[in-house]
Amino acid sequence: MQMRQRFQSRTALMDEKTENFLKIVTELGGYCTLEQAKALELANSDTRVLAYLRGLERAGFVRRVADYPVVYQITGATTRLLDRDRRARRVHDAARVLSRLLAVSFYLEARLWPADFAFDHQHKIDTFVYEGCPIDALPQRGGKPYLWEEFVLWHDYNRIGVAIMDDQQRSPLSQLKGFARGFSRLVACLGERLRMLAVTGTESRHQIYCRLVHHDAVMKFSPPGFAITIEPYQMRSTAKSLQLLPSLSSGGWIGGEPEPSHIGIKTTKQNQNRNSQIWTRRSQG
Repeated sequence: MQMRQRFQSRTALMDEKTENFLKIVTELGGYCTLEQAKALELANSDTRVLAYLRGLERAGFVRRVADYPVVYQITGATTRLLDRDRRARRVHDAARVLSRLLAVSFYLEARLWPADFAFDHQHKIDTFVYEGCPIDALPQRGGKPYLWEEFVLWHDYNRIGVAIMDDQQRSPLSQLKGFARGFSRLVACLGERLRMLAVTGTESRHQIYCRLVHHDAVMKFSPPGFAITIEPYQMRSTAKSLQLLPSLSSGGWIGGEPEPSHIGIKTTKQNQNRNSQIWTRRSQG
């Protein structure tokens, strides 16, 4: 009872704007940087965004998981508040965090096309079923439709987009093969109305995807009369590397070797000594 009362007292401080922000971040995987929080209109200045996030941290709705760049993750209190899937609040390694930050960057860019995202899992399924696609044509796991990892969106000319975020710990060819295999029957159902995107955050990974999208191991999943077309899509404004805080870090850099930057360095001698080897590579543009 006392725990429930404490939770209710915290939620009473939540306004609609903040709740919408938490909902979007949760649906996109549970993580965001300060810059992304500002772009998601949590507040209109860096100072105010940081103040909002620190307030949410004190209330137990987010936690800070990285310093360079500053990254926050939603907590179990947020998934409870929003009645959402609790996987977004689990501890993840740096590669998975980068992939989820990439998803936020993609969302911020795609909504300007414009595009409307289907976040709820059943909504994703219904997007295809309402277009006449049989439910068994969707990617399956355990005999049931499974679209938890992909992003489904509507955009121009009544097209349905499906996007996967590059996982830097997995080979691009393996990811392309899985993507093609899972959506082969939907290609036959929707034809050119289906747009398949493989979203990357670095130039090097983007170039690899560009070379592999027509690989025989990918194209063999094309249904009769159709050719699977997967479009590599590079995000230039997204985190390239990060190091998790010590309590969460799985060790090592993800996304390339760190290089010096003067962005976001704390000024106290104690923090300079503690973080002397922690740097961030920021994307340009």
